[in-house]
Amino acid sequence: AATLKKNTGKYYHEVKLDDLCENPQLGWLTDEFTAGDYNNDGVGDDASGWGVDGVRLQNWHDGKQNAKWPKPWQKNDIVGFAIDIDGGRMNFTLNGEWAEGAAMSFEPNRTRSFYPAVSYTGLFTMHVSRDSWKFKPPDLYQPWGSGDNYVRPLLRRWHCPALPGDTVLFDFSTDGKGAESPDKRWGIWALVLPLGGEVPTEEKVDDLAKRWMQNMQEALTA
Repeated sequence: AATLKKNTGKYYHEVKLDDLCENPQLGWLTDEFTAGDYNNDGVGDDASGWGVDGVRLQNWHDGKQNAKWPKPWQKNDIVGFAIDIDGGRMNFTLNGEWAEGAAMSFEPNRTRSFYPAVSYTGLFTMHVSRDSWKFKPPDLYQPWGSGDNYVRPLLRRWHCPALPGDTVLFDFSTDGKGAESPDKRWGIWALVLPLGGEVPTEEKVDDLAKRWMQNMQEALTA
């Protein structure tokens, strides 16, 4: 929501967790953020963002630190975000209850603008306009805008369900273009695990994907 950026004032918005996936990082970015190729980072992994994560119970700003929430996030929860840009304060709610153990602070700087941002692999809806808010914000806090809510586009929505049975069929298609830049072509790599089993770390999954791609390349060139 970079078009909503502000460098002064008090603003509030909400994010409804229509799905619940691992590793959410929700909060704000500044206009100092520079978009680039996907690198598995989320909001708050660098100094240009501030993010909260009620699944892993962590705050993010150029690194991570432990945070306390009234309870771990669940599907259909509504997370509230209140930022005082001039006062350098960020506060959060969960279904209307203040999460004092997750509050964050920053050094005010009028040359820097903030805007709401989300790193989330599941479905979500960002309530931006006052009419869409489900809970009352602090006094004097304003909406970021008066337009429609921000909903993850349907074609980019990724569900995180428990799948029935012991097999999965993935259907993937492209427009067939990209021959001029084969290094930028893309596809899907998925890891399906038994329900209730141990979940590998991101580092282990990345290593497995790298080794799988290397083996596939060697097989194609053999």
